Amino acid sequence: MKTALALLVGVIIGVVIWLLGAEPFWAVALAVPPTAFAVLVTRLKRATDIVWSSAPPPPGSISTAHAGTLASRLAEAAESPQRYRERFRTRLQRLGIDASEMPDPKELAERLRRVE
Repeated sequence: MKTALALLVGVIIGVVIWLLGAEPFWAVALAVPPTAFAVLVTRLKRATDIVWSSAPPPPGSISTAHAGTLASRLAEAAESPQRYRERFRTRLQRLGIDASEMPDPKELAERLRRVE
């Protein structure tokens, strides 16, 4: 509906320019840019539209539990480097993370404890 109204306004602009004495070609040429702009404006979402979304989850939700679990597993892996290589590095590589650039398990576990 809004697009049709924008096109109607464009036609009216062209007719008014033609009635003011312009040739039909120039009336159309001068009416097309404002009509295109009006159609574009009707197609785009408004910047003032309200985006309804829920509030962010409170701290201490599932992400903290995951960080705590991962921190404890990394602490266990720090005690057994073989376990770290077998479990974590292969899983991280499957995710596309270069495990050689990651800190050692003790440091990573300490960082994750600070997140908790």
